[in-house]
Amino acid sequence: MRFKFIIKKWANFYFFVQNLAEWHFSCRKDYNKEWKKELGKFSEREKIALRKFKTIHLKYPYEKKYLGLPFFLNKNPWEKLKNVLTKAEFQTLQNVFSVFSGKFEYLYKRDFPFLKAWQKFLFEKVNRFPFNEKINKILASFYRAPQIKDEVKVYLLVSGEKFGGSANLDKKSIVLEISRYPIKKENLWQILGTIWHEIAHSWFETYFLEPSLKKILKNEKEKTAQNKIDAICEMTNRVLVHPEGILGEKFLKIPLEKERFSPKNLKIFLTWQNLVREYLKKHKPIDEAYIKKVLPLYSKIKKICYRLSLKK
Repeated sequence: MRFKFIIKKWANFYFFVQNLAEWHFSCRKDYNKEWKKELGKFSEREKIALRKFKTIHLKYPYEKKYLGLPFFLNKNPWEKLKNVLTKAEFQTLQNVFSVFSGKFEYLYKRDFPFLKAWQKFLFEKVNRFPFNEKINKILASFYRAPQIKDEVKVYLLVSGEKFGGSANLDKKSIVLEISRYPIKKENLWQILGTIWHEIAHSWFETYFLEPSLKKILKNEKEKTAQNKIDAICEMTNRVLVHPEGILGEKFLKIPLEKERFSPKNLKIFLTWQNLVREYLKKHKPIDEAYIKKVLPLYSKIKKICYRLSLKK
């Protein structure tokens, strides 16, 4: 397998606007604070545009309806969006991007050299990481999924001084918000961990874990079921991969930061991690018995994931 690091202007423009709109709890408010200091006060016209954008985006949140997909996966996002949005929504969205074109161009011009530097650094370092295939094999075995054999696309985006990642595109595409994060060798391990964390979401968990959870929870309310699926997939990923995971510690030398947890949450986390460690030790793939053991922990861990994400 290989990683291809991509800089796409439309993807960055979309990310910039949607993050400013704060339509979802996962939007990075710390980036917005940094950008607003640099870009100055927003006009009433700009504030209204962001509210309109948020209203539209809430109708097209994630998966197949995800509003962001065309900006990443299509050469001309507007051609695709014509067939997704109503005529009024389409016109409103074009207007929002027009309103923010000046601010975005200023930010993108500043950050583009940083993105190019990261692109070169990551291509050289990540593709030469000696344990990629071993991690690929372990994740495939544990998650009951095929190994990734060809290319993974990693879209590089503007950021604040911290970095982040997501996996809301397709099975072999992920996102890194990274432009202003310092390029240092010691930061590479956290980036590698994040890459594998997002790949676990986008590829590995979609084959058995996620479908099994959907099947088991099919009689629950849709929103409740999805919250449980998201939390259990996230905690499984965290205890196995990164940033607190078994593989992160083994291959990336990233120790468990116990200070990130309250004593109560640490106990829950270690109980979950020991369960996963036992499966790995026995070379045992994830199964329904695993799901039945972790489902009762949902009420205890649903807030842990969110709090840890804020601290990342």
